[in-house]
Amino acid sequence: MSVLLVDDHRPSALALEAVLEPLGYRLVTADSAAAALRLLASEQFTAILSDVRMPGMDGFEMLARLRSAGLAQQTLAILFSAVSNDRESARRAFELGAVDFIAKPYDPDLLRLRVHALISLSQRHREAVAGEPQAAQEAAPSAGTAAAVVEEAERLLRSKDRFVAVLGHDLRTPLGTMRVSCTTLASASNLTERQQSTVARLGRAIDRMTRMVTDIVDFSRTAAGTNVPIRSRRSNVAEVISMVVDEISGAHPGRRIDLSIADELIAICDPDRIAQAVANLVVNAVEHGAGAVRISAEAPSDQVVVEVHNDGRPIPADAMLTLFDPFGVRADRAAGLGLGLYIVHEIARGHGGTVQVRSSATQGTTFEMRWPRVLAD
Repeated sequence: MSVLLVDDHRPSALALEAVLEPLGYRLVTADSAAAALRLLASEQFTAILSDVRMPGMDGFEMLARLRSAGLAQQTLAILFSAVSNDRESARRAFELGAVDFIAKPYDPDLLRLRVHALISLSQRHREAVAGEPQAAQEAAPSAGTAAAVVEEAERLLRSKDRFVAVLGHDLRTPLGTMRVSCTTLASASNLTERQQSTVARLGRAIDRMTRMVTDIVDFSRTAAGTNVPIRSRRSNVAEVISMVVDEISGAHPGRRIDLSIADELIAICDPDRIAQAVANLVVNAVEHGAGAVRISAEAPSDQVVVEVHNDGRPIPADAMLTLFDPFGVRADRAAGLGLGLYIVHEIARGHGGTVQVRSSATQGTTFEMRWPRVLAD
């Protein structure tokens, strides 16, 4: 069986290939809707998995042309969208004959299960059609069978989520012990310069591991369709950001971090999540940028705006397209799991805001996170 993967962004296509490879299907990729149409005109595929948003011809138009031309009538079509809860696009996809509409970021295990289930059900139906009509009717995918497949997939996903949650909790305990021990060592007065350097590196490694555990747990929630939990309250954003800068400055004494912010910047937000987002942005700037890291925060009109700037090499244009995707390609900025900027995006979205980036060789790189400033009565 052959499956056609259609995506204009090569890293996303490679990621999808890696997810589906264990199924053993022959996987063919097309980098545009036009290229996919040419392949479909000359070859039969069991299924098409296509991104919706592509330059030129999008996934909807491609599917509409296939149906109107009478091509790939027996081919399953599954469409992807980077917009979550996009009911209008989902409705349009099903009207065009798609059998599934999946929002990004998708859970790899659940996606593999869904694709395998849909192809297996379709294959059984085809085999029955080639035999007796009665067998075809019995083998046709029923609502009950499909519901059972989805229920099993969701059960496996819940099991995985519980495992990730327990793992995250269990890892935080030894990491906390390591952090306390590292702090105790750092306060010793009889350490040599080399020992002090070693303890400092250990502390940075512990902090990074702690952030990675938090990001993994948060990603597990969002991949399952659950938003990052936001517990908003009246907070002093200036204090939150200052605390983050103090912690990161202590972990990176060799890097200059400048902070420009008023003494008080009061807003309704989740201070722990804002601290997490700002920390991810600042650490990203420290690890991948050059020169001083400059942080500013202000609240013009009804928005809170936080900017994190660094100099150094600009982000490549092709990497900008997936910069906030989970496990997205970061070019030379590809450290860690590739979840930090995705978590920033989800935290901003959870506050009803956005995160954007500007990057050039002359102006450096600036990440801007903003969200509505809602003051307490």
